Amino acid sequence: MKVIILFMIIFPILLAKTDSTQVDSIQIDCSQDQWFGQDKVLHMTGSVGLVLGLNEIGGINTQSALIGTFTIGMLKEVYDKKYGSGCFSFKDIIANSIGIVIGFLFILNTG
Repeated sequence: MKVIILFMIIFPILLAKTDSTQVDSIQIDCSQDQWFGQDKVLHMTGSVGLVLGLNEIGGINTQSALIGTFTIGMLKEVYDKKYGSGCFSFKDIIANSIGIVIGFLFILNTG
């Protein structure tokens, strides 16, 4: 179980772009946010990993792990709106939510 959690946490990091020449202050056209792509895979797998990781921390129950993961995703979008791309992406929230559901199903099926 710990190997799977570790994989789910590291996988999104490996998928992330590592181009250090990208300028953080570039504003992105919010209408170009796509439903499918690397960004949505990162959101889904990151949420799965976060749910599983938080669920394994002592003293944190499954419900808290789910709520905590959703809250972190929302805060990330608020941060993106204010300091990042300038966009609050509801598509990212949907991808996060799908990842949360997958993580919850994994917890239910593995006990």
